[in-house]
Amino acid sequence: MNYFQVSSLMAHVLAWVAFLGVILWPIGYSENTSTTLPGGSIRAVFGYSPGPFRRYLGTEDVMLLLIPVALTGLAFWLACSRSACAKWGKLAQWGLGALCLVYCSVPLWFVQDVDISFIGVFFLPAALVLLVSATTAAFWAKH
Repeated sequence: MNYFQVSSLMAHVLAWVAFLGVILWPIGYSENTSTTLPGGSIRAVFGYSPGPFRRYLGTEDVMLLLIPVALTGLAFWLACSRSACAKWGKLAQWGLGALCLVYCSVPLWFVQDVDISFIGVFFLPAALVLLVSATTAAFWAKH
């Protein structure tokens, strides 16, 4: 395996580590419920429940966390490919790294819940590894 393939594999492994770390990390979150008591009065119950982050997010949000894993997996496949798309692999890897970087910053701007707006930070190392490896591979190809 050459440097380009190893760095793509490293980015893919980092994305998997970030994904598994985010969904399995134990956090505590508030469970606010209210019940109606006999006689029409409402009783609010505030609780703190520790549990894995995936329980807080939900299944559909966990699937969105697989996007960087898929992008880095595609970059690794392109780095290992010997077909016609191999000559475009470095450019495609740079583009996939840029998409991963955009993915890292989207929750900071568009997610209103402060508890989950930091999720993209965990995928930042994978995006930076893709960008740096594609840049250095393109530089080495010229010299």
